[in-house]
Amino acid sequence: MNLFGVTDGLKETGAIVINTTKDADYLKSVLNGYKGDIYTIDARKISMETLGKYFPNTPMLAAIVKVSGIMTDEELLNDMEGSFKHKFAKKPEVIDGNMKALKMALNEVKKI
Repeated sequence: MNLFGVTDGLKETGAIVINTTKDADYLKSVLNGYKGDIYTIDARKISMETLGKYFPNTPMLAAIVKVSGIMTDEELLNDMEGSFKHKFAKKPEVIDGNMKALKMALNEVKKI
């Protein structure tokens, strides 16, 4: 059994995205033989740099979209910009910060 059973029942064709700064050796050891792909991202760092607060949702969303391949980076950025403009119409700094977080996360998610 692996750490807390987090990979129990997952398929080898799947992937895990982890918000962490831990190294690959440590993660592989605690995931105890998980055969699927493992990706990491430091969503804390990204959100602090781009939003000034720890809001991991935006960077994690970008990482999951990137890993899953359900849409291109450009499609994600265009869709999310429209959503942010609607939701935060009176807060352009929030739109800008979230867009920066998305772009940074798309570039920083890494397969280990």
